[in-house]
Amino acid sequence: MRAICAAWALCVLAACGSGSSGVSPSGSGSSAQSKHGSGSAPGSSSDASGANAQGADDAGGQGQGDAATSSGGTDGAPMPVSQQALITIPNPIVSRGKPVTSSVGASSTVMGSKQPLSTVNDGVFTTGDGFEAPVSAGTAPWVAINVGAGPTRLMLTWLTEDQPNTPVKPPVDYHIDVSADGSTWKTVVSVTGNNTNAREDSFDFGGQSWVRIATTKADSSGSVHFVEIEAYDISKGHEDTWVFLGDSITALAMNRFVSPDFATLVNQSKTAFTPMVVDDAIGGTTTSDCLQNLSTSIARFPDVDNFAVAYGTNDSWCDLSGAGVSDFKGNLTMIVDQLKAAGKRVIVPHIPWNQPSGCSMPTLLAPYNAAIDALRATDPFFPGPDLYTFVSMHQNQLDDGVHPNDTGVASFNTLWSQAVLPLYP
Repeated sequence: MRAICAAWALCVLAACGSGSSGVSPSGSGSSAQSKHGSGSAPGSSSDASGANAQGADDAGGQGQGDAATSSGGTDGAPMPVSQQALITIPNPIVSRGKPVTSSVGASSTVMGSKQPLSTVNDGVFTTGDGFEAPVSAGTAPWVAINVGAGPTRLMLTWLTEDQPNTPVKPPVDYHIDVSADGSTWKTVVSVTGNNTNAREDSFDFGGQSWVRIATTKADSSGSVHFVEIEAYDISKGHEDTWVFLGDSITALAMNRFVSPDFATLVNQSKTAFTPMVVDDAIGGTTTSDCLQNLSTSIARFPDVDNFAVAYGTNDSWCDLSGAGVSDFKGNLTMIVDQLKAAGKRVIVPHIPWNQPSGCSMPTLLAPYNAAIDALRATDPFFPGPDLYTFVSMHQNQLDDGVHPNDTGVASFNTLWSQAVLPLYP
């Protein structure tokens, strides 16, 4: 399996061990899982009309908020999303495999090895390739992709190394430029103070063909590293955009380094759709941590429509009596309500079966998953996969009684893709 562990540093590296023979997971249900994405968020964003959307800079638990300021376009005030409405309008990826150039030529040195620049937009997520370059005063390394004419609005996403709250070689200050001919450029987004490993920026693209991201400030490493850069055509909307919140299980399972991943599996079943996916999960976090950082995540992904909320493993850690159910349900209720108020569709899975090391019996998760179902009945959201039932029947797909091994990671991506297919026509 490609460099999954390198993409998140906080939790159990042992979860990268090899797994047992694969299965064909199926089934879906309602429920919740574990981990969280906080990281950084734009402090404010403004479109060409001058309207501002203020984002919170709070952080808590193992999360980390930033005071990043994004000057660029969003799609305005949040529109309510029906939790059961179909995703009918694709937002096709328009950058993959397209001509790409950079300030350092056709290749760059990534982790000490020369890598072709084409690996930055090939759809293969590997920490050992992409684009890397030093950043210094007067030196702003850039990558430009010729996505072609046609789209009137783009969403650009990028990924660097590690977790949202512990990024390695991220662009701290950067700007996004567009061009009709690759020679004359106009800046459409400027971000300062970023301290996270992934973001999305949306902007007008009418009459343009090229998009470029230039980094003007790096972190203490002195370099910027883009593992992958993607551009999506959101001229007709951004219904098929996804952020996964949760703990180390989601951080490991949904981080794009497995192949095929969630987005690829959805595309294989629904070929007109190419989901935009960001794993914003952080190891060791609970629903309480999520609440402290939720406004940060919402602000960092203003134009993402679908938020998967997969917590509960740390909330219930080795709970053999159900003592933490009330707090868990109360926190989850506030998470769901805040996301829905921001115009997001919420998807919650069942917490996966687990038996942490040192726990004499499996965690008593029935009352936690029942609380998820009860909440969905009164405060509707879309059901994610029934991870509890699947894992309880395939415990050999866990590496340490909690975290999925290679086979488990592949199964989790399959389960998630199968669970959300009913949202597509």
